[in-house]
Amino acid sequence: LTDTLGRYAIKGIFYGAGTTFTATPQKVTPIGTSLDFDGVDDYLDFAQDRLDFTGGYTIEAWFKNPGTGGDMTIFAAEDPADNSNHVNITLLADGRLQLTHESVSIATAELYDDEFWYHFAAAHDAGDGTLTFYVNGELVGSASGTALAELSAFVVGRQAPDLGAQYFRGWLDEIRVWNHGRSEEQINAVRNQFLSGSETGMIAYWHFNEGDGVLALDATASNLTGDLTGGIPWSDDIPLNE
Repeated sequence: LTDTLGRYAIKGIFYGAGTTFTATPQKVTPIGTSLDFDGVDDYLDFAQDRLDFTGGYTIEAWFKNPGTGGDMTIFAAEDPADNSNHVNITLLADGRLQLTHESVSIATAELYDDEFWYHFAAAHDAGDGTLTFYVNGELVGSASGTALAELSAFVVGRQAPDLGAQYFRGWLDEIRVWNHGRSEEQINAVRNQFLSGSETGMIAYWHFNEGDGVLALDATASNLTGDLTGGIPWSDDIPLNE
């Protein structure tokens, strides 16, 4: 059996002679897709939408990069009034991953440009200022950053909402945004799971399972729909068993 896009839901059933059974097909879990960014002009545009990071945040995603190109931005948020940086997550030209909160940066020691899927989580506690950065559930760096005072304009796949540079090349999937800084235990509890979007504190969730079309739908009540700009293709290459 396949879905409407030809992806297997059931590839084969094997049974002994004389066995009879009744099958009622139903979609129990999604058959997932990701987005494949070309590094030239692909990005997700959210126009006038805003995210509220003033009470803290956690930004999570899965990414995979083929290992070519200069600095590539995965996620960027800025002050819409003066375009100053709020949050930026960039895969650097040397393969390290970097989180920048306003002017405070944390860069990994390890390289992540080898065509494997990796998960990152960037968390900020607005109460005590703690900024933490995780890759595959492990802490890779921490710092201190002040609370953001304004709502954030944001974009996925290029340097800034208003700046067409540092386009990401590779695959992105399961981008989640929370309105508080999550702990290492909380991040690890669900990073390998497909969620519903109704979890407490989740304010945006793009699972990229539409599989076709030009819109990336938000699974939360925020309804922050992304426009696929530049002709981003859907891909069956995914990090989770969805």
